[in-house]
Amino acid sequence: MPSMQKENWYQNEAIKNHHSQSMTSMESLFSGFLQPKGMRVHQQSEIFSDLYYDERIMPAVQAKVDSLGKQLT
Repeated sequence: MPSMQKENWYQNEAIKNHHSQSMTSMESLFSGFLQPKGMRVHQQSEIFSDLYYDERIMPAVQAKVDSLGKQLT
């Protein structure tokens, strides 16, 4: 490759890389606004667990764990 062609190639590659980096940065910037992380609708089972786990589910689980612990020893 002659010297002038190499210079043109390097310049073109630099422009391509710069453009792709800036577009990637812009896309990641806007994707954060359009789709914030951790913001989704909870399922019914998750809502139920959040509301009633401590008073309804945990005692039953704890009783089962205690009964299994006694059987293993």
